[in-house]
Amino acid sequence: MGIQGLAKLITSKASAAIASKSLQNYKGQLLAIDASVVIYQFLIAMRGASHGTNFESRDGEVTNHLVGLWARSVGLLQRDIFPIFVFDGPAPKLKAAILQGRIDKCNNAIQALESDDLDGEMRAKLDKRTVRMNSTHVNDCKKLLSLMGLPFIQAEGEAEATCAALVKSGICTSLVTEDMDALTFGTPRLSRDLTLSKRKNSPTEIQLDTVLESLQLNMDQFVDLCILLGCDYCPKVPGLGLVRAYEGIQKNGCIENLLAARKVNNYNPNLLLEVRELFKNPAVTTCTYADLRPTAPDEQGIIQFLHKEKSFSPYRLEAGLSKLKVSHAKVSKKWVQLSQAPGQLAASTGPAAVASRKQKVNKEETARPSSTSSKKGTSDPTTSKPKTTTRKTATSQSKAK
Repeated sequence: MGIQGLAKLITSKASAAIASKSLQNYKGQLLAIDASVVIYQFLIAMRGASHGTNFESRDGEVTNHLVGLWARSVGLLQRDIFPIFVFDGPAPKLKAAILQGRIDKCNNAIQALESDDLDGEMRAKLDKRTVRMNSTHVNDCKKLLSLMGLPFIQAEGEAEATCAALVKSGICTSLVTEDMDALTFGTPRLSRDLTLSKRKNSPTEIQLDTVLESLQLNMDQFVDLCILLGCDYCPKVPGLGLVRAYEGIQKNGCIENLLAARKVNNYNPNLLLEVRELFKNPAVTTCTYADLRPTAPDEQGIIQFLHKEKSFSPYRLEAGLSKLKVSHAKVSKKWVQLSQAPGQLAASTGPAAVASRKQKVNKEETARPSSTSSKKGTSDPTTSKPKTTTRKTATSQSKAK
């Protein structure tokens, strides 16, 4: 879910923080990708136009996630972009309520689809709600990445938190996800809508330091604002919409002062402290460039897994393997260059660097003589024929972002 209304607020109040990008802008870079979000996207996007259609293996196993991951990974490597997929660890206990809510919504959609009175639009909408990501999908994706020689990270907690740490450390250039709470976890850069499709919108990148500057908030206040707007760990405060929450934090400085000013007494202060801690000091998995070094693709292993076990087309699989081998060779050559100065990216593009540059500019302005006037500076999916599957009621063992 992310943060309710945050994208709208940034668009209206901090549009300078949003920039349109192309895949070319990320050439030669490492990107931290929230794996759960993209897997869920693949499970939905690879479905056929008719109700309930999936790509499947001969044994009836859904392979939408593998179709998408294979095409996306090969496509990014072809463009000299290196993906680092990060998988969620155990969800925080505070997230239990929203996860159960997603399961309930899925089960309600399954029941609603039994009606014969639905039009095509409503049926398609309900059909998407029935899609659930489970441990089999996750393990399949990890196995494919390993066979491709691509490193991935198993996070200790939320994937976005570890992704944000990778960007803050300078190992990765940007965090790729649709969830806005990546900014609440402190990623300096967030990339959204990053796909290989030419039919969709171009990627957009959000700069956290510009968001804070435009909203006139510090990071602590920004976290408090995100909590007020509504996040995965606690309900929003009743009676506080987008504008009131933002203006209230601007005026009062923190949630406690805002609630006191509005005489709100039914909000748990201990819950607030716990949610703050989750955002400001989350459990993260640390790593270095050496930990993320790619290995040679296992060509025979890929053929065994995708063709023999998952029924991928041998012709299309062969074409993808050729692209993978060529791209992987280029990545391996550049890896040495990337690993020689692991801190330079963070030092040159992070919030601290921006503050340093502003300080330098201020000093230069102060040093100028008063008589001197200032001047302005200038994919290709590959599997067997789609089949129609029977849905099963979701259980608490299924997890979705």
